[in-house]
Amino acid sequence: MDVKKWEAFLSDPELKSNQNYRNQHNGAYLFGKISHDVLACLNNYLAVLSLMRSQDVEVRKETLDWFGAKKGVVETAVTKIYSLLEQTEGLPEASRNWPSDIKVLGSKLSSIQKFVDKFQEIDLSDTSVEKNLVTMATANLRGVQAIYRDVQAENYKQLLTTKYHD
Repeated sequence: MDVKKWEAFLSDPELKSNQNYRNQHNGAYLFGKISHDVLACLNNYLAVLSLMRSQDVEVRKETLDWFGAKKGVVETAVTKIYSLLEQTEGLPEASRNWPSDIKVLGSKLSSIQKFVDKFQEIDLSDTSVEKNLVTMATANLRGVQAIYRDVQAENYKQLLTTKYHD
């Protein structure tokens, strides 16, 4: 953890002078935003997977198998993040080490990062519905990947200003 990066984030003149970020330019807000973005991406992925499995949608078996195989890892990450949020909720502000808490949150995404890196493009020539669902699921996985990389790089400004999900 690079304390200088955290201090640079807190003293960033662009963020301090920006009306939109002035009240959000702190560790508590950033931790909450990252948590929200991660959970939005993961829960969106699970919702898309549920749609893929719907009787009314025609999705090929290999597509379902690839995305379905990741369901357990995604559900585990969601559970770990909610657990982390419960553990950290109510801690006094003075006892918080936001950069460290953000790193712990990012570490919960490492298992997802591994299979996003191994993602292979699926042949989507069959149905436009399947293609749209795969695109949505993949976009959410890429959102988690981007958050993971920004947490690892301690890119706090990027984490604050980027919307990682739709």
